[in-house]
Amino acid sequence: MRKLGGNLVTVAGGSKSKLITRVKSRPKLPPSTQLEDNENGIRGQLRNGQNISILLIEDNAGDARLVQEYFHDSNLYSATLKRVENLENGLEILSKCEINIVILDLNLPDSQGLETLQRVRHNFPHIPIVILTGFNDESTILAALQEGAQDYIVKGELTPNLLTNSIRYAIERHCIHEELDQKNMELSNLLNTIRAERDTVQKYLDIAAVILLVLDSNGIVTLINKHGQEILGYPEEDIIGQNWFEKFLPLTCRAEFQEIFEEIVSGQKELMHFSYDIPVITKSRVERLIAWKNELIFDDDGNIAGVLSSGEDITDRREGEEQLRATFEQAAVGIVHTAPDGQLLRINQKFCEMLGYSQVELTKLSFMDITHPDDRDSSFLLVQFLLAGKIPSIATEKRYIRKDGSILWANVASSLARDISGNPKHLITIVEDISDRKRAEEVLKEHQEHLEELVKDRTVELENAKVLAEEANQAKSDFLANMSHELRTPLNAIIGFSEVLKDEMVGPISTEQGELLNDILQSGVFLASLIEDLLDLSKIEAGQTTLEFSEFDIKDLLVNSLKLFNEKAKGHDIELNLEISGEIGKIVGDERRITQVVYNLLSNAVKFTPNGGKVGINVHNDENGIQVTVWDTGIGIAKEDLPKLFQPFRRLATQLSKTIPGTGLGLSYSKTLVEMHGGRIWVDSELGKGSRFSFSLPREMK
Repeated sequence: MRKLGGNLVTVAGGSKSKLITRVKSRPKLPPSTQLEDNENGIRGQLRNGQNISILLIEDNAGDARLVQEYFHDSNLYSATLKRVENLENGLEILSKCEINIVILDLNLPDSQGLETLQRVRHNFPHIPIVILTGFNDESTILAALQEGAQDYIVKGELTPNLLTNSIRYAIERHCIHEELDQKNMELSNLLNTIRAERDTVQKYLDIAAVILLVLDSNGIVTLINKHGQEILGYPEEDIIGQNWFEKFLPLTCRAEFQEIFEEIVSGQKELMHFSYDIPVITKSRVERLIAWKNELIFDDDGNIAGVLSSGEDITDRREGEEQLRATFEQAAVGIVHTAPDGQLLRINQKFCEMLGYSQVELTKLSFMDITHPDDRDSSFLLVQFLLAGKIPSIATEKRYIRKDGSILWANVASSLARDISGNPKHLITIVEDISDRKRAEEVLKEHQEHLEELVKDRTVELENAKVLAEEANQAKSDFLANMSHELRTPLNAIIGFSEVLKDEMVGPISTEQGELLNDILQSGVFLASLIEDLLDLSKIEAGQTTLEFSEFDIKDLLVNSLKLFNEKAKGHDIELNLEISGEIGKIVGDERRITQVVYNLLSNAVKFTPNGGKVGINVHNDENGIQVTVWDTGIGIAKEDLPKLFQPFRRLATQLSKTIPGTGLGLSYSKTLVEMHGGRIWVDSELGKGSRFSFSLPREMK
């Protein structure tokens, strides 16, 4: 209902009604709405008349229609407005379309309150949002703004001018926030760069891996860095001002190096740069070997003022070199150094033992001399690739020839050592004896080939068994079909004569006789139904069932199906419902078969719903076609029983099912029919809370 010529408009939509009062202007707009537009981004688009895309997410049709009217009455001539009814569709449009601003109702069918805003902000944080609310609740509005909304509109205060201002203000505020975020990020990056550079310089001073030392011309220490203090074990104040040679050099070499120093600083030796390996004495009286590099320091007059020295502690390196030599000789694998031309340079004892040669004998051979003839070409090629830099290393398996002529299988790993100029110096090769493993692999290969033969034979047996099983299944289907036909003839006579007797067409009967005849008739009808189901099932299994396609109205089919259960539902005080969402229209399929599916599902729903319950059908469009759901408030199905559904001759054992007749074929038959249409069927149920049987069908068969 809309009141023309006044300010009050009432719009009814769906199950709710909202009151919207038109007013001429919003009481007060934030001052930032007056900010000037610039030429960039969304603000520039508004100013230059370029198209702005707006998404309205509002489930109430009346509210949405009024917003759309005001939108068309506004001065946003270059803007376009799209509208969806729920959040899920809104998020889908935002993901696929370029949207500049969102007008969002917080209370939607699939999302309520601030969660609605949070979900949009989480997925699309860079799109400005205007909240559309039916209540002028300051706490809700403030919470929405804190969650990232740029503005809000109270539905009762909505005008075209207010709609325009809110959109412009939201865009302006969003752009300003993004600019501030960008400036803050740039400032933060600049500060981080400055701090990093400062920390880098400080790090060089504090954690340099060398000793930095300055001696004056008398050998007195004038500067030493932190690393030097740590090596010597003294604080800076205990080092500065000390005579370096007398305080920190061992007595065994003190005089020698002090004399050299004096000759250099006095000019007797014309050296600008000089290096020595000189030990020092630490505070704990331990000697550390230091590799020194020295350079003269001159004063302003060009006179030698002292020496700048950098020293590297090589004590551990020297010890490591000694350990490496020991490791080389005592390693459990063969280690070989080979010249680029293939000559064996250095061999450890293990490699000698592996091949049965002495070290002297091996140094007279090349690696090609001890390589198996069949592996020489591939080994030579790999070495050439390594020397040329085409590969970083070699990892392969190869065969060596022992001194006694026997074969040694080895796992070989080689890398290239280069000199200071980068030229190949020698190859370092690690050789592991894998002869035992190779022999085991040969045995395993034989067993594997035997196993493959066994598997092949077993596969043939299984294929034969499969053929026999398929033949047996076909025989079963043929038997069911034949027996069903044979049973129907006498069964039709039983049903017919029972009806004749029950209707007293051949004479009156007593009440007790009527009850007995009714039992016979009901049992015959049930048995006939079972035979029909068996026939249908056997036809499907035999591949004899075909679908007769035509175009039909699914709504009429569902309405007519519900009518079949009106009387039975009334007798048990069961409420029947039909809910159709959207325009369903027509589909192409076998109308009779789809009716059977709906009938089977409705029959089960009514049978297993206690007196006073509800049974209904929901139907809506989905991405592939249509989806039909038959639901009830009946006894439900236990979670562990769900996998047993849709299997032929399977009825779930419940207290109620024991008293209700059934063949156990309806769901299985329905599943087959739906799948023959290219659809699928499934169930959602909870014990004691009812069930929802759903099936989907394509709109047209391909």
